Amino acid sequence: MANEYMTADRGVLLWKPEGTPYTAEVTIDNHLGGIVREEIEWPHPNELENLSSQGNDRRPFVAAGKDNEYPVSIPVELIDARAPFECAIGQRKKYNLKIGHQTISNSEKPFTGAETIANGTYHLNVVDDGNPVNDVAVVCAADTITTMLVKFQAAMRIATGGLETAEVEYGMIKIASGTTGATSSILITEGAGDDGGLIAALSAIDGVTASIDDARDGIATTSWEYIFDDENILGTATLYRGQKDLGIEQIYAGCKASLNISSSVGNPIKAVFDFLGTHYDFNTAVVGFQEPSTALSSLEPYRQSMISDSQINAAGGGVVKDLVAIQGFDFKWDNGLKIEHSRGHVRDAAWGREGYVIVEEANADRYDMSLEVIITDTTELEEAYNNDTLFDIYIKAERTPADDTETIEIWLYSVKFASVPVPMPASGALKATLKVHPLDTRIRMVTASEITV
Repeated sequence: MANEYMTADRGVLLWKPEGTPYTAEVTIDNHLGGIVREEIEWPHPNELENLSSQGNDRRPFVAAGKDNEYPVSIPVELIDARAPFECAIGQRKKYNLKIGHQTISNSEKPFTGAETIANGTYHLNVVDDGNPVNDVAVVCAADTITTMLVKFQAAMRIATGGLETAEVEYGMIKIASGTTGATSSILITEGAGDDGGLIAALSAIDGVTASIDDARDGIATTSWEYIFDDENILGTATLYRGQKDLGIEQIYAGCKASLNISSSVGNPIKAVFDFLGTHYDFNTAVVGFQEPSTALSSLEPYRQSMISDSQINAAGGGVVKDLVAIQGFDFKWDNGLKIEHSRGHVRDAAWGREGYVIVEEANADRYDMSLEVIITDTTELEEAYNNDTLFDIYIKAERTPADDTETIEIWLYSVKFASVPVPMPASGALKATLKVHPLDTRIRMVTASEITV
């Protein structure tokens, strides 16, 4: 029996970063990194403009084709790092938080962290699957290994823009205690380039030998992190919409996005991607519909109640205030996207009506961001009044407290407080909307297993 209507549950929504910008991908197999359960209004594929003409009465003379633009807004309740943040923030950087495990026989004594390392300047590299990203150097003056580690952590935080202590330990060196006469462990990631004598200095400690694990033998995979830093030119993606009971596929290529991430008490953390695409195609002779290469996890979306850390930090490090009473946030990235057109038949565009490129225009108001909090003191009010200090704001949600294997983090850097009203409600707690003005941002997600888009 023929269908009397088509159903929403037979729809498929996927995306894929484009290897060649503005060229549609053939295999499109990523879900959106979360649950999509709100209506999506897909753009019209053929914008027309009625034109009149003298001597044609009051009727249209012709319906002429306008230059096409393909805007579509997709709300996603976030679950994992497949969300297409590279289309709205910047390039996806993936790091394997691995531990290079050195088992060192030490018959004299276990490592306690109190051992002294020789004076000198020591170097280690932040490593992305064997490729050095940053070189970090610290000066040690007969420091204990624990003190040296703290110095490396502080240097790493500056070099990478504020990575957490746990990350630094995974990325650098970590001491594991043992018992006298048994084996102890030094954990060091694979390095590249000059180690500044660090391995030699560690080996000089009584009864100890140490080396960098270039072969990565015995490495235990812990988790994976994905970092998105602000960039001027964004990557493009192909969006795929399939409707199985209608037998049609719709392809929107050359897509970039603006972004809104928000949360409130009792609700999921939601990202709204406001995509803008350059060109469109469809297929009514579908042989097999595309499906996600990895099914969406059955984990529930991140929620406001999963926020484990929310802090105002000094720009140089150190917690100024723990925002325990955060009620929600609303962070918008407006990328000022504009389609530029070109001559006809560029990239097979029909008579030049399709877009050629999407430009990110300079936008002083790129960030429109605010926090909802219960007022507990005058910290923010004073800083808004003084207007002379820059802060960093850090928000982290995680599935299991203190676990760090499934997290999403948002960093706002070099922040000033613009508006901190202190309302006078008829009753109840004092609550306020804190208007914040950052100069830079970062999104970081951690997953227990690797995600490849």
